[in-house]
Amino acid sequence: MNDHSDQISLQHLFVGGSIGSMRLFLDNGSEGTRGYFLYKRVDGNNVLKVLNRMGNIWVVMTVDERKANKLEQKPFNWDKCAD
Repeated sequence: MNDHSDQISLQHLFVGGSIGSMRLFLDNGSEGTRGYFLYKRVDGNNVLKVLNRMGNIWVVMTVDERKANKLEQKPFNWDKCAD
């Protein structure tokens, strides 16, 4: 993204905690006018933010949050991998 205002308008989305990776998808890359931001909140809920480009700025149009179970991961037993 060559336009500095694009980066600034998307940067705030990545602030805060999540379980796993936060994902940003832009239709037609930085030239598009629509995007989606997905992540799993720390409480386990799934969040989808729909973005629209207005001029040189990306704006969050809707936020859809779905209740989900928080996955508890057990520690991996590396001893099972030993030869």
